[in-house]
Amino acid sequence: MKTLSLILVLSLAFFGCQKEVSYENGPTNLLPTITTSVVTSITNTTAISGGNISSDGGTAITDRGVCWSTSANPVITDNHTTEGTGTGTFASNITGLSASTLYYVRAYATNANGTAYGNEISFTTSATTGALPTVTTSAISAITQTTASGGGDVLTDGGSAVTSRGICWSTSSNPDVTNSHTAGGAGLGTFTCPITTLTAATTYYVRAYATNTNGTAYGNELTFTTAAIPGLPTVTTDPIAYPGSTSAASGGNVISDGGSPVTARGVCWSTTTAPVVTGSHTTNGAGLGTFVSSVMLWDTKVMEQNTLQNIGKMAFR
Repeated sequence: MKTLSLILVLSLAFFGCQKEVSYENGPTNLLPTITTSVVTSITNTTAISGGNISSDGGTAITDRGVCWSTSANPVITDNHTTEGTGTGTFASNITGLSASTLYYVRAYATNANGTAYGNEISFTTSATTGALPTVTTSAISAITQTTASGGGDVLTDGGSAVTSRGICWSTSSNPDVTNSHTAGGAGLGTFTCPITTLTAATTYYVRAYATNTNGTAYGNELTFTTAAIPGLPTVTTDPIAYPGSTSAASGGNVISDGGSPVTARGVCWSTTTAPVVTGSHTTNGAGLGTFVSSVMLWDTKVMEQNTLQNIGKMAFR
């Protein structure tokens, strides 16, 4: 009985002296947890994959990406990408592949404890022949009423030389080479092309294209709207005042510039109806708004004979 009591006392003393261990933030000596994303956009030389790091294993992720090989279970000493740090999802471009070849790919994540790998996925690249080029459409620039400038970038030739490239456009979506189009040479790389014979104030759809022996591929679709044709200014004529026997005063208000800046404004007058700026006139600055004009040196005898002079409005670009 005394022996049992002694054992109990020693046990309580031993456990009472143990340091409390907290797992509030989880263990800190584990590898990351990662899965491999499905392989997409497979061509004869490229593909896209990635991964999702759901746990860093208690230590910060310092490197992540995908690795691939023609043998199973690829590791980071094989071909691989580097896609930054941290947890979460990421995408990777797999490049430099051979046509018609079976590859194995795994996502990876590295922390202070080592490198973890996701599930393995296999895929086969496209054949050298039979694939279309890959092309993107460049932003539209230099837009006027009837012209613009576009272009594209041929990223891959699909395994067969690009013999023609350019842009096509239409007032309907998804234009192709049967619509209006221009050529921008051949081969890979960037190019620019003029877009012509457009209609003012009209929305157009445009796509770059690239053609090889297997057919024609199109880039992403963009839209743009041509500039409107400027109209004439809108101007009103003020009532006429007669401050003296040889002078009068009028003016006007330029309400709208018609889409192009007003460069001159004033009043014009004549002894006949519908005076114009090729006759007597004043010049009273430019731009929108009100202005006042003084009409000087009228013939006193004409005034005495009550001959009305016609004063018209004038504003032009």
